[in-house]
Amino acid sequence: MVEPQVYEQHLAKSISQAENNAGKNAFHCKTPNCPGWCIYDDNANNFLCPVCDLTNCLTCR
Repeated sequence: MVEPQVYEQHLAKSISQAENNAGKNAFHCKTPNCPGWCIYDDNANNFLCPVCDLTNCLTCR
């Protein structure tokens, strides 16, 4: 077991690496300071961020 702070740091690093590994199919939420992101395909036009609950336009980027 590790302390919660160490676990949260490791989790944040792992999520960041996953986003980087997704390459061009990754979309990061445009809300300032929001860590939300998704992997999308060509059929998606919008991304409802599960972190901040705001809708991002994928075709506007």
